[in-house]
Amino acid sequence: MNESSPSPANLHATLLKELADIKFALDQSSIVAITDAAGLIVYVNDKFCEISQYSRAELLGQNHRIVNSGFHPSAFFENLWQTIAGGKVWRGEIRNRAKDGSIYWVDTTIVPFLDHRGHSYQYVSIRNDITERKRVEEALRQAKDELERRVAERTDDLSTANARLHGELAERRRAEKAIELLSHQNELILNSAGEGIVGLDLQGRVAFVNPAGARMLGCEVHELLGQPFHERLPGGWTAPPAYRMSDIPLYASLIDASVHRVGSICFGRRDGSSFPVEYVSTPILEQGQTLGAVITFRDITERQAVERLKAEFVSVVSHELRTPLTSIRGALGLLTGGLLGPLSEKGRRMLDIAIANTDRLVRLINDILDVERMESGKVILVRRRCDLAELLTQSADLMQSMAQQGGVMLLCESKSAPLWADPDRLIQTFTNLISNAIKFSPAGSTVRVSAACDGPQVQVRVVDQGRGIPAEKLESIFERFQQVDASDSRKKGGTGLGLAICRSIVLQHGGRLWAESAPGKGSTFVLTLPLAVGETPALPDTSASADIPNTDESALKVLVVEDDLELAHVLTVMFARYGVQTLHARTASEAFAFCLDHHPDLLVLGLLLTDGDGFAVVNRLRQHDRLRLMPLVVYTVQEIDEAQRERLKLGPTLFFTKSRIPPVEFEHQVLRLLARIAREQAGEAG
Repeated sequence: MNESSPSPANLHATLLKELADIKFALDQSSIVAITDAAGLIVYVNDKFCEISQYSRAELLGQNHRIVNSGFHPSAFFENLWQTIAGGKVWRGEIRNRAKDGSIYWVDTTIVPFLDHRGHSYQYVSIRNDITERKRVEEALRQAKDELERRVAERTDDLSTANARLHGELAERRRAEKAIELLSHQNELILNSAGEGIVGLDLQGRVAFVNPAGARMLGCEVHELLGQPFHERLPGGWTAPPAYRMSDIPLYASLIDASVHRVGSICFGRRDGSSFPVEYVSTPILEQGQTLGAVITFRDITERQAVERLKAEFVSVVSHELRTPLTSIRGALGLLTGGLLGPLSEKGRRMLDIAIANTDRLVRLINDILDVERMESGKVILVRRRCDLAELLTQSADLMQSMAQQGGVMLLCESKSAPLWADPDRLIQTFTNLISNAIKFSPAGSTVRVSAACDGPQVQVRVVDQGRGIPAEKLESIFERFQQVDASDSRKKGGTGLGLAICRSIVLQHGGRLWAESAPGKGSTFVLTLPLAVGETPALPDTSASADIPNTDESALKVLVVEDDLELAHVLTVMFARYGVQTLHARTASEAFAFCLDHHPDLLVLGLLLTDGDGFAVVNRLRQHDRLRLMPLVVYTVQEIDEAQRERLKLGPTLFFTKSRIPPVEFEHQVLRLLARIAREQAGEAG
């Protein structure tokens, strides 16, 4: 061994010192980081910590995304990784973000370290802070841009005067072309419009009319121009020679400068025929001055025909479906009540299925009819004084069977509160809300119905422990055909119309209806109703027992006036169960003859009869001293308003809509009235 050669130990020490010196030099001037093959930081020097404002502990184990400013696109970093992963050195400038959010730039060189197989096992990045250089470059760029802008401004100033002259000439040509185009477009619009459009001057003369308008009026366009518009409209529009503009409704916009809409009125044609139209009259204004008016009208002959068909359909649905369904539901109720003796478990189960599906079909028909009435504004409220506690109790009683079948406890807590309302419609609302609460509540849970007065109104709450309703659905569920989950209509039944109908009913009573809920925490439906104020008519006394006492005379007699034989038979069987003698008449004339001959104790009257209607029967009975105070139950498919009810009253009178009232409730109400009649007769006999 050569004595002058360094030993391995000395050589190793020398190399370590050189590496330490190189590292020291780098640490003084550069930002250094080392990452493993996965890109995780395994070493950073003090300058890295200083410029990034992260501690060494915060950086180790992280990747360089911790300082990513989001400035560079993802392709930038993909190219970087492809380069160093391939064993090549990458150089570039990177914009980073420090811990406090400040931005800094670094000139970066990344060197891959390769193992004996040529695979990268770590990467050393050496960076220099070039933030100041970048700032200077940006300042120079802005100064350059500003200089170029000013030069451009001066150049623009020199050319503006010349360009303005050319621009004004070009603008004038464009304006002329635009006016020509606009005039052509207006002419096309007028000629293409399917509605009639008539322009009037201040004297009501026709200034312009489109072909559709002239065609509907049975005239040529030139025949109408310059003529007073009302003179072309016979059938009530002809004015005297010395007329005033204010006397003619067509000219209302010329008088008061307001828009007027008329929903249905007849216009006349030149040949003397007429047709229904709806029209809008709009004033033509310029700087507050009326220059004329435009009348836009539409022939609504087809629409009225559709509305008539719709009304006929509703009538068919009401009579041809409600009446047989009422018969079916009543017959099923009689069988369930033991008309044919005890039922087997299988037989009762089959009856329950039939009743449930009949009730479902009845609800569907009622919902469809209610929606049609909502759209046409024909929902009828028959208001009377009623007590909220009684309505809620009655509603809860009707729903107890459903709650028991679903294993749900239904609790109702309410104090007496006077309302001036339609009790049938409110019961419809309450039962709908309670039914929904039961349907969407798990077995073993509780549905609570409560009410409390809040100033001049009362608040009713229906609370369940179901799945809840998402916040974004809390309002949309009150729209037609909307449900929380589209599968609900298949799993739970229903049309998606109930809540829309409930809200409409509550709004017509001057109240509000809304939902409060969160998913998984149940739902609360809240409605408010105004309390009754002042004196309102009292309720009829229906507190009597449903038991009909025996009398010394023959059994009570009831005359059923109904054109549907099946329903009449169901009612006859129902009354027979209580020892009540029943007579049946199918026509108005038979009904009056039976009343004269048999003097029934109660008349159950349907309004649709083969030779007239129930109104005719009541009118004839009112003219007879012995019959004008006869107790009456009106049982009809029609929705009748307050005025119609007044026309139908005789003695004590009850009104029921077929399929609206459950058969059990109808039976209960009629028996209470019969009990009252029997007691009065017993008192008179005593």
